[in-house]
This record gives sequence, C-alpha cells and structure tokens, in this order.
Amino acid sequence: MASRRLMIGLTLSFAVHCIAALVITQVEKRPPKVADPDEKPIVVRVDNSDIQLPKLTVQKAPEPTPPEPERLPPEPEPEPEPPPEQKPPEPPPEPTPQQPKPRPKRPVVKEKEPPPPQPSPPPEPAPVVLSNVSLGGGIQVQKGERDVLGDPSVAATEENTRRLPTGPAAPDGTGTGGSGQAAVVPTKAAVYKPPRRKLNPKGKWPTGAPTLNRTIEVKLSLDLDEEGKVTNVAVLVGAGEPFDSDAIRVAKRAVFYPATRDDVPIATTVPYSVVYEPP
Repeated sequence: MASRRLMIGLTLSFAVHCIAALVITQVEKRPPKVADPDEKPIVVRVDNSDIQLPKLTVQKAPEPTPPEPERLPPEPEPEPEPPPEQKPPEPPPEPTPQQPKPRPKRPVVKEKEPPPPQPSPPPEPAPVVLSNVSLGGGIQVQKGERDVLGDPSVAATEENTRRLPTGPAAPDGTGTGGSGQAAVVPTKAAVYKPPRRKLNPKGKWPTGAPTLNRTIEVKLSLDLDEEGKVTNVAVLVGAGEPFDSDAIRVAKRAVFYPATRDDVPIATTVPYSVVYEPP
C-alpha cells in the first residue's frame, strides 16, 4: 500500500509541474503588448500561497534482502580417462603351406602268372600214306620212325617203304577213303511248350474299395507245378489294398495246362494279371 500511495503522489506532482510549465510557456510566447500610453500598467501578482502541493512522504526503502549466496556451479565431472589405445590385433601368421601328403602307395598287386598252358592233345594221327596201290601187287607203306602213323609230307621211296603180303585181288571198282574225322551226330534240341490257361477267373471290384473312374491292374507271378496248379503267388506291381489281396485270391483259383519239355510235364513260373473294371 505504501508504495502505491507514493506512486500516486509522484504522479500528481509531476502533472502539476507539467501544467505550470505549459502555462508559463504560453505566456512567454504571447507577443508583447504595445503599451498604451494612456493605460496604466496592470501589476499581476501571483500568490502561490493557496497552491498546496501534496506532501511527499518519503518512505524508507525496505532493506534489501541479502542476496542469496551464489550457487557455485557444480564442479565439472572429471573427464573420463580415454581408454588406452588398443593396438590393432596382430595379423595371424601366414599359414605355412602344408606339404601335400604323399599319396599312399597302392599295393602292387602281383598279377598272377597264368597257369602254364596245358599240353595240347596230340594231333589226330594222319592217315597212312599208301603208294603204288595195285590190284595184283602188295601195298607199299612208309617205314622208319613214322611208319606207324605215317607222314604225308614225306614222299614214299624204296628206302622208307615196305611191302605188305599180297592178299586176294580186290573186286573191280573204285573205293573212296575216309576223311580221318569221326562223324558228328547232331543232337536234337529240347522242345519247350509254355503252360496254357485252363480256368481263368476274373476279378470283381472289391467291396470297400474306393470308387475310381479307371481300370485297376495287379501284376503277379505264379509258380505252377507239374499238374498246372498254382503253388505260390507273388505281387510284382501292386495297386494297394484291398486290390492286392483280392488279386492273390483270384490267382490261386486259376488252373493251367502244365508246361512240357519234350512232352514231359514240368514245373514253371508264369506272369499273370488281374484286371478290375470300375463298377
């Protein structure tokens, strides 16, 4: 409140002084009147006694509050010591080139020496060389080391031939000599006749099988005895259950005429297929 009153007093005092100064300036600016010789000068007195100026009450300024102690700025945190410079890692030592491992020596496989060749069978005896064959005389035969088998490359002479005793005269006609080789009798090849189907049951679409719009085929292998009966069934290419088991059941009911070799019944194995048509 005191400060407010002080402000009001100062404002009023300032306003009065301003008005007074303005009046004085206006009075001074008026041109001086020419004194009329007949007029008497008017003496104007200004009585300032009636002007009451507001009393200025000077209030003691309040004692200033002691300033707050300056807050010292916080001591800066000590800068962290820089980490020690890390030395770059030393490059790994260059790998020493590994010497190529010596290849293991392959064991030398000694080739088995071929068995010594079996001595070839002695050549068939060459036909005896006959010379000077006549109906009325004897037969000359080579004699010496080869007089038994004869050597067709040696010509008959008086020194290497001897006469056989004279026999009865041969009948007129010309005879033919053999070739010296045994006659080869051709062997007869065995005649094989495969089995023929006697009873061929057909497969029906098994109950419980999924309905498919295609034909199903199961390929089997049948073992037949000498009478043409099925003794064993094996699935070669199946179609899954229940087709495979049903195909085996159907194949066991099949009957065949037995296979023969030279008209003798024999056991054999034949392929067999069971086909299922969709219902």
